[in-house]
Amino acid sequence: MDKPKKRKLPDWMSLTAAENGASQRAADKDFDLIRHLEESLPTLEFPKSPVYSYNKEDCCLLCDDILENLQQENSDCFVGFDIEWPVLYRRGHEDKTAVLQLCFLNNSCYVFQLSSIGGFPDLLEKVLFCQRVKLVGVGIENDLWKLTRDFHINFQPLMKENVVDLGQMANRVLSTSQLWSLDSLTKHLLRHKLKKDPSVRTGDWRECPLSEVQLQYAATDAFACVQIHQELLERERQGR
Repeated sequence: MDKPKKRKLPDWMSLTAAENGASQRAADKDFDLIRHLEESLPTLEFPKSPVYSYNKEDCCLLCDDILENLQQENSDCFVGFDIEWPVLYRRGHEDKTAVLQLCFLNNSCYVFQLSSIGGFPDLLEKVLFCQRVKLVGVGIENDLWKLTRDFHINFQPLMKENVVDLGQMANRVLSTSQLWSLDSLTKHLLRHKLKKDPSVRTGDWRECPLSEVQLQYAATDAFACVQIHQELLERERQGR
């Protein structure tokens, strides 16, 4: 049986550890040092105002614009993808997806509040199934299965060739074997941390309108996905 691959410290951790007189081996073992270094990272924030949609007519107009822009693309378009739903902590119950967010390479981020829109619009489905669109995210197949259950739309065809799981890609590019979260990938690859306020993360994403804090949280998650993908592509290209 092959030995599990060991997680490597990112370069910035190794350098900082060395500056503090610690060896690479000591840094690997010193959890307190690693935690300190992670806590000292700047917070990642989406640099613009996200486009927020909470009614069907507005959603369809936005999706029309997205599809028109996609038709002008000459190559695949990698899009950061994430979803949110209320965390109610009821045994055997999980609430429906309330929010879906998409972030494009030009830093256009769309936050669709499905709970207010009242379902899953056909044009939004068309955007996700567009052949030019490659959705990138962490645990993305689980999210698509949830959308399938919640809205009775078969997203299984997307999972075969139109999605990129960033955790799996990171393990391939970094030669590791880890269970990555979006936060850990953001720290490891982007040298930033995500602001994960529990009151926002577990808040009621069905309330309309969403607060500015909720919109920034949602947009930043999708933004992080597309930035992580770009960083992994660059590392893969450079062979490191």
